[in-house]
Amino acid sequence: MENEKELGAEDALIAKIISDGEEEAAKILAAADKYYDETVQKAENAASEYIEAQRAETEAYIKNLKDGKETLGNLESKKILLAARQSLVETVYKRAVNKLGELNKKDCLDLIGKLISEYAEQGETVILPKDGEITAEEVSALDVVQKLGLKVEKTGMHGGGIILSGKQFDKDLSFAALADSVREKTESEVARKLFE
Repeated sequence: MENEKELGAEDALIAKIISDGEEEAAKILAAADKYYDETVQKAENAASEYIEAQRAETEAYIKNLKDGKETLGNLESKKILLAARQSLVETVYKRAVNKLGELNKKDCLDLIGKLISEYAEQGETVILPKDGEITAEEVSALDVVQKLGLKVEKTGMHGGGIILSGKQFDKDLSFAALADSVREKTESEVARKLFE
């Protein structure tokens, strides 16, 4: 009878530990989501300010061109305007990658943990940039890495973020790849907002 009470107490303790762990994981994911949203908003605000300055400069330049030979000026100004627009769109996404690269160590580890939580599968290898600030030991210490039994290497040639290497294929979650993925989904909308 006493053994049954001990087993019931152990089960209750295990359930409490699991429950507390799930609550802590939910808090961490919520904090990471909030930080991500704030970082994206800051990057968008900075990009908007830069774009406005570039837009005014481009418009002044175009106006000067139009004051010259009208026919040739119109054609040339359209080419210049198109090039300027393409350059501005490119700059927006480059700045996003740069902002991710400027994350402090804690925030970068939090983001890496979130990427691993969302995309990693058991037995994969996490590849960090070999020249990056984050160490393999720091990533290996993350709960999600230990839970999934992931191996961590610091051998990548990418500039930031991670690559998840599996038996059949790799998942490129480098900062550049993340920005490219966002760009595919948002480029036309960003261009439309820039040049309304």
